[in-house]
Amino acid sequence: MSKLELKSAFMTGIDSKKLVRNFLTGDMNIKIFREWSYCECCGYSVIDVPQDDYERVLPEVQKFVVENNIPYVKWINQDNVALECGYVQLAYAILRRKRKGNVLWCANQYLPEDVYAYARKMEEVLGVNVTQSYYDTDRALCFASRSLDYKKQLELMKSFILQEGTGPFSRIIPVSYTGEVQKKESFTFLKIK
Repeated sequence: MSKLELKSAFMTGIDSKKLVRNFLTGDMNIKIFREWSYCECCGYSVIDVPQDDYERVLPEVQKFVVENNIPYVKWINQDNVALECGYVQLAYAILRRKRKGNVLWCANQYLPEDVYAYARKMEEVLGVNVTQSYYDTDRALCFASRSLDYKKQLELMKSFILQEGTGPFSRIIPVSYTGEVQKKESFTFLKIK
């Protein structure tokens, strides 16, 4: 008998973990999951779900969390990075050659002027708040928009890149709704289903 593979899907606070757990077991009918303490002093827990259910539960639980204004819940992407519920990752933007960023670039006030201006134009086109996280291994920023409508945001991102170009980046790669960088894809040729 093969061992069931679990995938970390959500990080919750003390007050929110029971609500998320009840939604998973009741509304989503997830019978097997694991809950473990991430930070004893803060009370954060991580909820793992079966790998086969991971893609199905992500949008549904996020919608539940956002609609019910449940605090202290983050979703965990394919790379095990925790993001605020209500945000979808869309684009992985690799900096031009010889340019290096840093982890402080996650905060707008530390972005260089050209990157900040590009991100604000992106925000205008997407019509929602945009945040970014920095990945040192690729010298890249991953942009996420405050929306649950992944397909619409991806279409708007494609339009933005076709209109504005790649700005201060050498390449901008689409990201799946689970947070997986689609390295073989390009926004130029991206077909949105």
